[in-house]
Amino acid sequence: MIYLAYDGSINSEWIARYCLELAHTQGSELTTLYVRERKVKVETIQKKMDSLSSYCKKNKIQFHYEILEPVKSVFQTLVHRIPQGADNLVVCGTRVRAKKSGYISGTISEKLLRYHKFPVLAIRVVHPGILGNPKNILMAVSGKYENIKANLPLLSLLLEHAHSLTVVRVMEVTGILFRYMRLSRSRALRKKGLTVVKKTLEEIRQILPKREDKSETLSSVHSKINLDMRIEVCNDWVAEVLIQAGKLKSDFILLGATEKILPARFFYGNRMERFLRDSPCDVGVYRAL
Repeated sequence: MIYLAYDGSINSEWIARYCLELAHTQGSELTTLYVRERKVKVETIQKKMDSLSSYCKKNKIQFHYEILEPVKSVFQTLVHRIPQGADNLVVCGTRVRAKKSGYISGTISEKLLRYHKFPVLAIRVVHPGILGNPKNILMAVSGKYENIKANLPLLSLLLEHAHSLTVVRVMEVTGILFRYMRLSRSRALRKKGLTVVKKTLEEIRQILPKREDKSETLSSVHSKINLDMRIEVCNDWVAEVLIQAGKLKSDFILLGATEKILPARFFYGNRMERFLRDSPCDVGVYRAL
């Protein structure tokens, strides 16, 4: 089951496109949850929901929506309604423009990512024109292999119509250590990163979607997704990942926030805000259960 935390904004319309693609690929039901606000007329939301419902009927996607009365807060209302468990993916969005507190800091999305009772995908849409259907995906990996592997179920859905996937592992060395780092140390770090990336690619090959190739006389079923990898050593993790995204002309970056260190490392500081602010393409922050 896929749940969309919907607020009626144009940004949530863009994020809904991702939900529609994910639900269609997975063959699962899409439920849109809207917590009622005084400023927005219910009729306006119902018209938007009817439009989504019409699209889902044409594409054979099971869809229904609920307009919820607020209980204490929007966050409390959502977590009270959404069943806990690994089978329920919650999709939400970041702010369209950064306010004083930033793109994600203090938002419902941040609270849902911290809640950790079901998988959560928080998306910042930079290019609405891709309509939730990215073709060139960059997966930035960090932490232990077991935590990286937890992102693969979502990745398998995103790859359904993708043309390429690049796995990027950045080995970060901070401060003066990077400036005076020896070549032998750099090579050792690259080797360490390469071991994890190769293992990740082996797992990814097992989940690649199979497609029919009609260019041959006899149709064969195989994967036509171009897989690549990058291992870099630097002193700025965020900047290096975004540089790679620009070089590769990626239209979606997937960040895994599964390990315990990552949320603290990102949210307590400006790393996540920098990433969302400077990203040249759409970004998905995913936290598996």
